[in-house]
Order: sequence, then structure tokens, then C-alpha cells
Amino acid sequence: MLESTVGCPAITTAGAEVAALTQAATKKLALLTPYPEQMTLMEKEYLEMTVPGLKVVSHRSLGVSSGLAIGDIEPMVAYRESRNIDTDQADALFLSGTN
Repeated sequence: MLESTVGCPAITTAGAEVAALTQAATKKLALLTPYPEQMTLMEKEYLEMTVPGLKVVSHRSLGVSSGLAIGDIEPMVAYRESRNIDTDQADALFLSGTN
């Protein structure tokens, strides 16, 4: 639908997430987001509904509420938080986030 509207190949961020996780045959996911907890839970639910057989087995939220502030997150923070999230049961770790 998007492609017919804009007249060229197109994909959304959410569509790219689903395509990548599906292509990787991910079944058990650890999810790290910069977003507030409620938004992280919405992303968890969306991914579980749209990626065949996917279960988010752990998630972590950085609680950033401003889209612009997401761009201010230091790379070391993302690294540290990705090391701290529980990945014992996960096939993959997905660091989500756009600004």
C-alpha cells in the first residue's frame, strides 16, 4: 500500500524490524529500547503479533520520553544496557529505537 502511494519501493521502520526478525528466524528475543516502559510493552506486543512464532523473553526500557533525547543517548550507555539485559533464554538481542 505504501509503495503504491509513493510510487516507489518503500518500507517502514516497523516493517523492517519484522522483516529482519522473520528472516533471521528469531523465536526468542531480548528487546532493549530507549522508550518509556509503556511504549516498550507496546513494541513487545506488536512484535509478538507480527513475527511468526516470536516470543519476547526479556525486555528493558531506558525510559526516554523525548524523541530528540533518544539521539543524546551515548553509545556506551547502549553498550552497557545491552550487556545487562537478560539474554540467557534469547536467540537474539534487538536494540530498537529511532529519533
